[in-house]
Amino acid sequence: MSLMIHCGAELATWEDLQKVETPAPTDSHIPIPHHDLVNRVRDELPRHHLEVVQEEHALSKDGLNYFGVMRIEDPEHPADQDGFSRVVGIRNSHNKRMAVGLVSGTSVFVCDNMAFSGEIQALRKHTSRVMDALPEMISTAVTGVKPLLNAERQRVKSYRAHQLEDNEYEVDHIMMDMLRRGVLTGSQLSKAWDHWANPPHEEFEDRNMWSLFNSVTEAYKGTGMRTLFQRSRHLHDMCDELTGFTPILTPSEKQALEAAVN
Repeated sequence: MSLMIHCGAELATWEDLQKVETPAPTDSHIPIPHHDLVNRVRDELPRHHLEVVQEEHALSKDGLNYFGVMRIEDPEHPADQDGFSRVVGIRNSHNKRMAVGLVSGTSVFVCDNMAFSGEIQALRKHTSRVMDALPEMISTAVTGVKPLLNAERQRVKSYRAHQLEDNEYEVDHIMMDMLRRGVLTGSQLSKAWDHWANPPHEEFEDRNMWSLFNSVTEAYKGTGMRTLFQRSRHLHDMCDELTGFTPILTPSEKQALEAAVN
């Protein structure tokens, strides 16, 4: 999961969310109950044939701010077959500190320091019409998850099909280029190389771009979430470039993804 809390929030249960008292609305500020927002997202996911398999919630100590992450599953394409996870991140506030927000994608993190990132992002201030806009905001964001996951499945397939020469020179050249382009730091470089040369997991054993990708992400462990997200995006971009990967989506999938991303 991808929920990072270090600025005063604490992990919370579903019962904790339900116990939080929602402030009375004013003419200019309409607070949304935390549990109501979560339920709205939960209810929308099955309409797109997605299901929640794991959740994490956090609240600021006074309960005014909420942060949550849901790991979701497409039953037709189990995560353990695809090799990547799908995540939806949620945030909410009762004190005007931040807009209600939803992010979704395959690389998402939600942090109580207000960092909120993902391939799909939707934000809305708690203004007088927020409740009218909320259903469409959630629906549009979740609609974009399906084509995004389709693209990611294609990406993993492309990485697995891209064989790397079974010699040290080619991978050494790629990793040094990763260092120059900021995908890896010096200390991460040696870790990534060790994971490549001595695969710690079965998934790393094939000599292809997917194994190299996993070796690098393994070296990211312990990295701060904001930096991790940035480096992960750079890693994707570089591996796409090396494999010549471009997702193939139907016109309707492109339209749904563009609407969600924009």
